[in-house]
Amino acid sequence: MRRMFKKAAALILGAAMTVTMGTSAFATGWQKNDTGWWYGTNSDNTTWYANEWQWIDAGNNRAYCYYFDQNGYMLTNTMTSDGYYVDAEGRWVTDLGLVNGVVQTKIVPTATSGGTSMPTVGGSSGGTTTPGTTTTAQATTTVANGNEIRKAMKPGDTYAVSNGTWIRDEKGFKFKKLDGFYVDPTHAQMFQDAYNPFVVNDRWMTDDNGDGTWEIYAFDENGYLYTKVSESNSGFNPFGLNNADGYLTTRHYRGTWGAIGPYEVVQHGDKWLCENGTLPDFSANAYWEFTGDYALDAGRISSGIEHEIARVSSHNNIVYKYMN
Repeated sequence: MRRMFKKAAALILGAAMTVTMGTSAFATGWQKNDTGWWYGTNSDNTTWYANEWQWIDAGNNRAYCYYFDQNGYMLTNTMTSDGYYVDAEGRWVTDLGLVNGVVQTKIVPTATSGGTSMPTVGGSSGGTTTPGTTTTAQATTTVANGNEIRKAMKPGDTYAVSNGTWIRDEKGFKFKKLDGFYVDPTHAQMFQDAYNPFVVNDRWMTDDNGDGTWEIYAFDENGYLYTKVSESNSGFNPFGLNNADGYLTTRHYRGTWGAIGPYEVVQHGDKWLCENGTLPDFSANAYWEFTGDYALDAGRISSGIEHEIARVSSHNNIVYKYMN
């Protein structure tokens, strides 16, 4: 969607704006006057969200995304200045418009201590947070057990991550790319669905936990995640092997020969790096260029990891030296 980050109004404007907001009950959270709704961010009612998008916990493990104008009021039933729609309750809806738009929700992990445990999405790596604006920012908030949240989604659930949104329906999982997603021209030449807003007949990669570790997935010609497996919990698809959770998997996972696990990489600057141990330790410096096209990068990474594994597997004397 777009970059989301918290900007409290400057304290120097606090007194004047408090008069504008005009409330007798000072508190954080949602507040309302004759003009509309706003969201206070401190107990003195001198700061609030303004000129920005914010995911706000709505209870029942759900959060909705709202836009607050320059005066701090929530917009409703309109298109925002950056070209997105909000409904009568101020919630972000898809670009289908106010009537047919689907409310975008984020699953909120249950809090383990006081306060809310609402995840906030940061910028998109290589995509665009607003049309025409490229950024390489990563998600700014770690979502505890984000991978488990994604896997536990029920039909009707959505789960937003840094480069798009997971969508669950009765048939399975789909993934809608972040608005303004980047497509590398070379990838578009090979994959006719490269410009589809959903991942269709292609690979994709996400960081569901927001912890910097990215996994790779494959989607069929209808845009559904490959999850069908045999009794051995392994399935075959045109892009490789998948497990029941939809991860594309590889051999020798995290340096353990014969172990099966998902492809995993981390991003450092303009490189994808296997330093988390997906490859054997002595191949951990293997890296690939970060292009911002997550489908292209996912294909290069998965192919590259298999190439590295084949390379080191052909030198068993080196393998045994490191294993022993």
